[in-house]
Amino acid sequence: MKVLITGGSGLVGTEISEALLDRGHEVVHLGRSARSGRVPAFEWSPSTGTFDARAFQGVDAVIHLAGASVSKPWRATYKQTIIESRLQSAQTLERALAENPQIHTVVCASASGFYPPDEERIWMESDKPEPTGFLSQTTAAWEQALKPLGEERRQVIFRIGLVMSAKGGALPEMARPVKWVGAASLGSGRQWMPWIHIADLVGLFVTALENDSMNGIYNAAAPNPARHKDFMKVLSKVMHRWFVPISVPALLFRMLMGERAALVLDGQYLSTEKVQQLGYQFKYPDLSDALKDLLG
Repeated sequence: MKVLITGGSGLVGTEISEALLDRGHEVVHLGRSARSGRVPAFEWSPSTGTFDARAFQGVDAVIHLAGASVSKPWRATYKQTIIESRLQSAQTLERALAENPQIHTVVCASASGFYPPDEERIWMESDKPEPTGFLSQTTAAWEQALKPLGEERRQVIFRIGLVMSAKGGALPEMARPVKWVGAASLGSGRQWMPWIHIADLVGLFVTALENDSMNGIYNAAAPNPARHKDFMKVLSKVMHRWFVPISVPALLFRMLMGERAALVLDGQYLSTEKVQQLGYQFKYPDLSDALKDLLG
């Protein structure tokens, strides 16, 4: 199978590309600049709606990961960039797919932020909550823009939790202060962290490509989420550092981080029943095992 990946040069795209190559698939990327090599890349510009048509030649399936990072400061102009990057890339990809009817599968990234924060509720894919706050509003608009990509072909959308990887993303940022000053919880500490090991996220994307019975929306998180305080306790233990039983007040953290504090202070418990019913076996269902693998 020949697979095109948008946003393939990022952490998740790179890992998925390697896994697909190992399984004998052909992989090409669509990104900001062109390059040759083991995984050739072709250029596109979602902001202007342009793309190199050669990227789609012979392609059977698309993995769509493109979108501006939410980890940078949320100034007003950058918040608009976060939104536009998702809507414009979906619209540009829609045009490209219309010109390439041979593409039979599209697997798209969404985010756990689709669900509003709730310390008690378990969110199912069938739930349709009213968007509240920037994250859920952005993700709802993002998924709405993704819908046309599945009108003529099989489509899978993953609502992805907090990706755990030693190579980038949230974990190195969380581990850095723990290494030097120990661990502490933020806010109430009761907020859920819907984490997932990078190996399992890659496994889910590969499964979605190769399993024709998958269709629709799936939560992508480990089956055993942790509340923030418990997560930090496990992290400190794995790193052989101390856990300070003092919480940083939510108000102080919001003053320091602004709206972006929602990435840590707001959380969701995602049901994984739907992917497990497919027979997917998580490699790292347990947080301690996942962190030991990544940081040990």
